[in-house]
Amino acid sequence: HLVSPTEPVTPGGLLGLSSALSAAMVLICMALGAVLLPWAHVRLSGGDEIAFGLLGGTMLAQYILLDVLNAFGHLSLSAGVDASGGVAQLVLAVALVALGERQVFAYLVALSAANGLQILISLVALEHYDVSVLPRYRPREWGLLVRSGAPAIIMGIGQILTFRVDRYLVGITLS
Repeated sequence: HLVSPTEPVTPGGLLGLSSALSAAMVLICMALGAVLLPWAHVRLSGGDEIAFGLLGGTMLAQYILLDVLNAFGHLSLSAGVDASGGVAQLVLAVALVALGERQVFAYLVALSAANGLQILISLVALEHYDVSVLPRYRPREWGLLVRSGAPAIIMGIGQILTFRVDRYLVGITLS
């Protein structure tokens, strides 16, 4: 619907929904972290919980923005932005290891910051191509996107879990 000539959804409507979903993801991750991580013998402090939620929210936002870049036909740019986010995460994590950092909070914040950089790059790129990046509250558009996009959303969540399951398994195994 984002690029449909018959039933268009404005970029602002999509970004508004994306913002709302990302904010909800922060809360969902915090709740799931509080409930599920203790089963893996992981206890997070209050600050760690917030950073964990922020990581989940920024991860969702960056994936959505990559999809927006793809929808507008900027596939190579999307791949480059995705790679830049991965490189930023790696550089920050290696820097923390080199500095001897042992606190979970620092790593959660570093990964969130790398996601934030990727979000910023995506928004600047969209703005460069004259796509409005101002989020809008448009319930009709949101409903249209959610109804028609539910299968893709479920597939996207499955992909995220598939590509990230190794991290979860390593965390559980090491606990």
